Amino acid sequence: MNAKLLPQSACLLITLSWIATALAADDEQKAQPDLPLEGKTETLAFSTDEGSWLSIDATADGESIVFDLLGDIYSLPITGGAATRITSGLGFDSQPTVSPDGRWMAFVSDRSGSNNLWVAGIDGGDARKLSDDSQWGAISPAWMPDSQSVIVMRRAIKKNEFTMFHIDGGSGVTLSGAAEDAEVWGAGPVVSPDGRYLYFAQGVDSNGPVSTFPTTQISRYEFATGAIDQLTRGDGGAVQQFGDVAPGRPGQHLRPEADAQIGPPGPHPVTDEVDLGRRS
Repeated sequence: MNAKLLPQSACLLITLSWIATALAADDEQKAQPDLPLEGKTETLAFSTDEGSWLSIDATADGESIVFDLLGDIYSLPITGGAATRITSGLGFDSQPTVSPDGRWMAFVSDRSGSNNLWVAGIDGGDARKLSDDSQWGAISPAWMPDSQSVIVMRRAIKKNEFTMFHIDGGSGVTLSGAAEDAEVWGAGPVVSPDGRYLYFAQGVDSNGPVSTFPTTQISRYEFATGAIDQLTRGDGGAVQQFGDVAPGRPGQHLRPEADAQIGPPGPHPVTDEVDLGRRS
């Protein structure tokens, strides 16, 4: 009888050995720094009074704006003046958005080695990672009206989805549509002030002269039912909604994105020093 038990015992020992090896490898990976970089670094210093393709948001009190520039996030008085860098380091920080209560700032950063959703204090301090992805990308964070959760669009090779993360942590909740196969994803999400709807831009079939030409339109998602309605259908599409659907606004109107100036005209220098890490 003991001879019959030997193969099972050997299998058990091999299984336990594999589990121990896997746990040791996992512990070793967790012990490594988030963004391991080695080698020499250089400092790049520059001054500028302009930027392109910036992500901008206003603070809840209307006194200042936050924006990203070359991988760092800055704060600037709404009346103009000198910008203050509030995040820095080797990671590329972008797409800052301020919570409705004015206490927090959500942003996207690759400081962990891949793009993830992060949240920090309005001054850039106490930064912590909300999502924990290595194969997904993250874009377009948007706050819920209660300032307790953030929605972000997560992108993979064959799948895109909106996921909601609580600022205190957790694995997140993926938004689902009313139909079983309905996918909820897009860019530039904005939550209505009452928390009922999520507005976002999404690629749809073109209604222009070239049917295969990609067109982006504004859609609306209802949290309670999962219903998705396409709101715009004009030629040329609409990239991102803004204005009265933003938190703190009446929520009565929807306007397509257009060029705009924030603050009085005139140069307001931004001075920065960036540490350039070289991967070995």
